[in-house]
Amino acid sequence: MLRSGFIDIENKDGTVKDEADPRTVANALLMKESRETYYGIAREFLVTYKFATQREYAIWEGHCNGLSFRKMAATINSNFYKVRITVNKLQKLAGLKK
Repeated sequence: MLRSGFIDIENKDGTVKDEADPRTVANALLMKESRETYYGIAREFLVTYKFATQREYAIWEGHCNGLSFRKMAATINSNFYKVRITVNKLQKLAGLKK
């Protein structure tokens, strides 16, 4: 497996190696930076995009504020799956997802 380029992210004792552990400071900083970029683009999309419905706007606004799909669904009297579908669709339109 090593010849194929596989790199094991676990130590022999089963713990995650520092360079792969998202809880390490270096990885946390990288993730923070990419998270800030993501939410910056998402907020810009919130302000500039012409949403088809108020429901779409409310879902994207909730997403920009870090609300869970379930919390958004309860707030707008919908369900988890419809919220997820809407967020996925809007992520693609915003260029945040392929």
